[in-house]
Amino acid sequence: MQQPVTGIPGADCFLHMIVLCLQALDDSCQWEVVQLNAESQLEDLSKADRQVLLKTGNKLPLKLQLLGAQLNTTEPEDHKDVLRRIRYYGNPAKVTKGLDAAFITSYEALLDEHKLPFLDIALFMRGEPKFDVIDWCNAIHSDPVDGGMADDVVRALEHRALVRWAGGDDDPVEIHDELRDFALRCVRPLPAVLNKRWGGAGLEGHVIGCRRLL
Repeated sequence: MQQPVTGIPGADCFLHMIVLCLQALDDSCQWEVVQLNAESQLEDLSKADRQVLLKTGNKLPLKLQLLGAQLNTTEPEDHKDVLRRIRYYGNPAKVTKGLDAAFITSYEALLDEHKLPFLDIALFMRGEPKFDVIDWCNAIHSDPVDGGMADDVVRALEHRALVRWAGGDDDPVEIHDELRDFALRCVRPLPAVLNKRWGGAGLEGHVIGCRRLL
């Protein structure tokens, strides 16, 4: 593997150490990350199913967490459906080429009323207190939700490992840089199949409207 080159003294060595640590993350360690986020031993999954998850996770903790969280939020009898979606989106011949299967399936598994708040947080509200996040969502959505419902939205996103939040109104709602990049790709012009799935011009119009509030 080619060593990272940043041009910053000391940074190349540090990044190379990170690469080596990720390479050392063997299958058993990766599977522990999935199980931890699934809050289950996942004994119902076959060896082939596990290999699909590990291949999709690609030794990256964020992806492994997302995959485990998907299994955590579904009943064991529905785990096969989760694996089927992961296999589908992991096929490079599909129109989703360039959009990671772990991210796509995590987004698709959200309730419809949770998808736009996720995009709002990812694009505009990273690191803001949860209280402000709720005010933001209520200000720009046509059907505002009360405080309790908004709490449910943030908790649902956290439960799926899409955001991090300590639990208090003044605590920031954090989101990974890669998930922000994924959100940006969601709202850019997409192939017709994905435009239909993600709301097409309506979604892009929603984001344009958000920008006008900044």
